[in-house]
Amino acid sequence: MVTLTVPGPTKFIKGLPAKLCVPNPAMRFLYVSGMGTGGKAMWARVKGRTEDELLALFPAAIMIRLGALRPMHGERSKAPGGDVLLTLLSPLWPVLQWLWPSGVITTEELGRAMILAVRNGGPKRVLESADLVALGRSAQPA
Repeated sequence: MVTLTVPGPTKFIKGLPAKLCVPNPAMRFLYVSGMGTGGKAMWARVKGRTEDELLALFPAAIMIRLGALRPMHGERSKAPGGDVLLTLLSPLWPVLQWLWPSGVITTEELGRAMILAVRNGGPKRVLESADLVALGRSAQPA
């Protein structure tokens, strides 16, 4: 797994076609972005440009735009202060999912949605939070 930071994505992306796109044009590239990408804020514009470049380079690229991600099974945040925030939010997750069902996705549902998107492609090339929730819930385990 490769983690990219700005201006890294653009430099990294420009080096990819010769290494990956030409030998395997059917490769699916999933880029985890965020809700609001492409908006007016600087971070949203940078992520929007990165998404545009990936969509142009990879015919089967899929952009993943998360809303709220609910951790399951003891997953912990690596971000500074993330564990404190998740501890404070833990009693509120069921209420948030009830109030905003298409905006809150569990880590299990996100995993299922991403696996389905890699295997079968997505219903569209940019999957917003509601698309991810629907995809992740459509593949409930038996």
